[in-house]
Amino acid sequence: MARWFPWALEPGANLMRWVPTATAAREQIVEWPRRAAQYLALLRFAPVTRPDDAGLGALRDAALDDRVCRDLWDQSPKVLAHRHGHRYELRLPHVCPETLTVTSQVLLPADRQELRHVLLLPVNR
Repeated sequence: MARWFPWALEPGANLMRWVPTATAAREQIVEWPRRAAQYLALLRFAPVTRPDDAGLGALRDAALDDRVCRDLWDQSPKVLAHRHGHRYELRLPHVCPETLTVTSQVLLPADRQELRHVLLLPVNR
């Protein structure tokens, strides 16, 4: 993860924060607006399963402070439980000179549903 996404080593690193708010995400994720809208849909769903988690509200507010994310939020009022099996492309020139196509696999531990482990599996072309 750190090789592909060095930000993951920062304290408090969070994929749900990085995708909608980081400039690097907008550069590295092909079709970023579409993917960011999916993450915003995840942020709509998360409070249903964790209503007492104040961090989720702060995460949503941070994303919605960005004008582009706010527009995506308003344009697409979708709700999404997870991104399991989604296929998308990444631009990671420090890893590969070509665009990488990956499929996300989401693992949810039975006893810690608040934790999500996301695997990005490269797709052979």
